Amino acid sequence: MRVLRTTLAGLVSGALIFSGAALTADSASAAAPQAVVAAKPKPRPFVVAQGVTINNPLGNRASRRVNLDKIRRAIRNSPRGSRIAIASWNIRSDDTVRDLIAAHRRGVGVRVIIDRGNANPKLPNPSFDRMARAFTGMGNAKRTPAMRSVARKCAGACRGSRGIAHTKMYLFSKVGSRHSIVMYGSANLTELSAGYQWNDLYTVVNRPKVYNFSLAVFNQMLAGRTVRNAYVRRNFGNLDLGFFPYKGSNATGDPVLKVLDRVSCKGVAAGHGTNGRTNIRIAQTAINGARGIVLSRKLHNLWDAGCNIKVIYAVMGKQVLREFRRGGPRGGIPFRQVAQDFNNDWVYERYLHTKVLALSGNWNGNPRAEISWNGSANWTQVALDSDDTDARLLGARVRSRYSAFVNRWFANPPRSRLYSLAATGRIAPPPGLDPNRLIQVY
Repeated sequence: MRVLRTTLAGLVSGALIFSGAALTADSASAAAPQAVVAAKPKPRPFVVAQGVTINNPLGNRASRRVNLDKIRRAIRNSPRGSRIAIASWNIRSDDTVRDLIAAHRRGVGVRVIIDRGNANPKLPNPSFDRMARAFTGMGNAKRTPAMRSVARKCAGACRGSRGIAHTKMYLFSKVGSRHSIVMYGSANLTELSAGYQWNDLYTVVNRPKVYNFSLAVFNQMLAGRTVRNAYVRRNFGNLDLGFFPYKGSNATGDPVLKVLDRVSCKGVAAGHGTNGRTNIRIAQTAINGARGIVLSRKLHNLWDAGCNIKVIYAVMGKQVLREFRRGGPRGGIPFRQVAQDFNNDWVYERYLHTKVLALSGNWNGNPRAEISWNGSANWTQVALDSDDTDARLLGARVRSRYSAFVNRWFANPPRSRLYSLAATGRIAPPPGLDPNRLIQVY
């Protein structure tokens, strides 16, 4: 387990302006110049930006930490009397924990959930435990129930009987001049999510209906009880937001397969798709198991039917890999691995962690469809049993942002021994190694 600790520091300097009488040989007694320190401009208030942010672990500090810093600035700018609710598979960031403790001490109601697998005697998490202890102080018991700060762990899915607590969701009742803020995506609240993973975060602001729906699900997670009809979904216009576990009366069929079944490769309107064909771009951490095989076969059928498809990924099962490579009218599906393992120990130094499907073309009978599906769910059976987000976003701007991300790393995958193995078809992990382990190292 690698732990990255970052200390933020800054230097502030003021310009000196000198004024006074000119000194000459005949005016030795002239007044000495006065020093005036220029007034420092007031810092601009933080405004939570809407839309997509995607980090780059190979870039500079700002591009690596764009998601983590956005969440941290929202925490630091949450005023007294506001509420923060965070569900993250893992929290490992000393600086962020200090931000959350400080928010609690200034009168913010802070509630945090993680998976117990990331804070237990076998895998200690001192900063999380320190935060849990801090929340018990500062008159927390005297606060109203809605404002009490809490740090909890779920053993498995919070709202289900199996799986893991895999949601990455950050809710803020108020930050600066904005309110009802929901951030979700693939980014955990860890330093490693910034420096060692490719992650996305989607943010909506001033959307009380989205916020209240998300908070209701969070409160069910906090209660830690199995929910009979756990899969819930609600439409908010351009955003259609859902939450796993994929169980209950609304959970029929595979959610991703139902998306792919509505794709038509031809009949695309001008200005959409690619050369008259539906364009599909996928960035998925893990595609494995029986579910992964079914989804990969469907993708191959769409590829054979003429869809323009590119896939980037981190982990594939052997049979899924064979399906991607399987021959046909157009050969195998185009795909690239985005992962780095420099010492060949099958624990990735860096890897793709996004879970995105972006489509431009003919979907559900609409030849002008511009849609993205994002969230925290991998294409695995474990995801269906777990707490995860599952969302659909309408609009060409968001779709093009996600498509550009896939196109960039498809064309320029990071080099490592894994990449060379993929090129020769020998990418599958050694026998006996669970591929799910590779996506849960961090």
